[in-house]
Amino acid sequence: MAKQALIVVLLLVPLLFLLPVSTLALAQDFCVANLLQSQTPSGYPCKPELLVTSNDFVNHGLAEPGLLIPPFKTRLASALVTQFPAVNGLGISATRFDVLPGGVVPMLTHPGATELLFVVEGQMIAGFVSVDRNQVYIKALEKGDLFVFPQGLLHFQYNPANTTAVGFSAYSSSNPGLQIVDWALFKNNLASKIINNVTFVDFPEIRRLKALFGGSEPCFNCKLRAVLIKSHVSIAVSYLANLCFLAIYVRLSPRCRATWTGFSREAFRGIPAFVRLAVPSTLMMCMEWSSYELLVLLSGLLPNPKLETAVLSICINTITLAFMIPFGLGGATRSARRNLLSSSD
Repeated sequence: MAKQALIVVLLLVPLLFLLPVSTLALAQDFCVANLLQSQTPSGYPCKPELLVTSNDFVNHGLAEPGLLIPPFKTRLASALVTQFPAVNGLGISATRFDVLPGGVVPMLTHPGATELLFVVEGQMIAGFVSVDRNQVYIKALEKGDLFVFPQGLLHFQYNPANTTAVGFSAYSSSNPGLQIVDWALFKNNLASKIINNVTFVDFPEIRRLKALFGGSEPCFNCKLRAVLIKSHVSIAVSYLANLCFLAIYVRLSPRCRATWTGFSREAFRGIPAFVRLAVPSTLMMCMEWSSYELLVLLSGLLPNPKLETAVLSICINTITLAFMIPFGLGGATRSARRNLLSSSD
């Protein structure tokens, strides 16, 4: 009797753990996602049942080919929870692939779901790679064939034929997740040097793939852009400050009272001639600063960008100081001479 009671207890204990899950699953018939609220680990909050209609349980998104993903020559249409809110909490969703001749569904993984592929038109080569032995399981599929991709494993599809192949995939989750290997490596700002170190792909190929998928280099471009903006702002502020100080000095200094009589119409007559001289000078200064910025950008592409940029910065600053000291003294001398000549007149 005691043994029978023990067996009953051992059988009931797992049921006690399953009971809350079963109760939650049976608490309501469905949970149409309220996409206006944030997603939680268990899915989207439910739309009030009084607001649910029959239209919520219908999706027409897979009736036609989806958007073209140019590098892969594949059209993708999705009926995941964000496009089909009725599948929220039901553990199911679907997509449609229209793979053009020579097109691919690139190496990718769905972290949250198993995928079941059904070929409805054309031919496909499908396969996945196991985790334990990196074993490749690959098969040529025809119309009507099914192929399953286990959850989380890297997999792919390829159309070797001259006609478009069409397939529908069902997932064991309303939001299976998606990570494409090509995008993970080349569609972000992961440094080319790191990609080269971890993948052994040559730098020219890395740059080509980054350009193809819209990737960039990390922080360097961002920092360069921020530095350039700050430098331009600081230069503009310094020039405005110099102008303000000069105006205050001319207005208040006793030395300028004899020559400064205020603004007059005659003072503005020389503006057209001044502009004709100022525009070429401004363009020359812009070209000069742009050449410096281009040098900094190119130095960042060298094998040791931090060292190269630092050395270049030191050289440019040294040249600037060596140039500005005699330039400033010459400008001050010319200004003093002009003032003396003006006062003598």
